[in-house]
Amino acid sequence: MKKRDYHKKQTIKHDSEIHWTLYKKVRNKVNIDMRKAKSRYFCDRIQTCSQSGDSKSGWAWINTLPGRKRNNANINELIINDKVISDDKSIAETFNKYFINTGMKMAAESGNYSTDLYNESGHGARDVNPSIEHFHFSDIFISSVLRRLQKLNITKATGMDGLPAKILKMI
Repeated sequence: MKKRDYHKKQTIKHDSEIHWTLYKKVRNKVNIDMRKAKSRYFCDRIQTCSQSGDSKSGWAWINTLPGRKRNNANINELIINDKVISDDKSIAETFNKYFINTGMKMAAESGNYSTDLYNESGHGARDVNPSIEHFHFSDIFISSVLRRLQKLNITKATGMDGLPAKILKMI
């Protein structure tokens, strides 16, 4: 890096074509070396996380990569219909009731909805217009997840999770 900076200063100071050529050559080498070092670092870190068997710390590290910060907002009390709820169990039950009812209300209001359920082979929806009574969760197979991760296009923008496709594929 010192060589790179030296040649850049000389190029600016003397308007030298020789230093400009040397600067570009050294700059490119530095960029390549930095890319290789980053790649080695990420591969080593992922390897260490997978060998330790502690997936929680591995995912915590991965989530720090896109610059996401954890927001550990603790809710100490809720005010529902002018009533203060401060007991942890009551708060959890209130949230549970809210989210259960919200889904049902939205489904009832829309009346026209579809699902995006895929079978194991990854082809086609199973049910185009299911009713609420027929809804069920399907098993997700590791092979299906791996196949979908390998199909990610690394040139596309990140999703809502902020994780680049390149990192997801490396994992």
